Amino acid sequence: MFVSKIEEISTSIKHLTGLSTDALLIYLGLILYYIIAAIDKRQLKSNIALTVTFLIALALEIFNSRVDIFGRGYWRVGASIHNIVLMIFLPYVLWAMAKFRIWKG
Repeated sequence: MFVSKIEEISTSIKHLTGLSTDALLIYLGLILYYIIAAIDKRQLKSNIALTVTFLIALALEIFNSRVDIFGRGYWRVGASIHNIVLMIFLPYVLWAMAKFRIWKG
């Protein structure tokens, strides 16, 4: 079975933390969004942070699709879309709340 370097790193992180793949994707999306939003001057309202988080999620799924195609013989498109949505859902919710001022002081 074909295993990429990203898959090896993912498996070792899963064993180290004890979290599922879905939980790791959610945390990775939030961490990326927070880091990029902290660098950008617009912070949580940053369109750049949301776009970069989406592009990184897309890039990771392209690498995972390679593993699926070479290992299984077909691409699990539904699983790939599921992983992308998991990674960008909470950053999108935070962005929307900051953009439309859901929590005013």
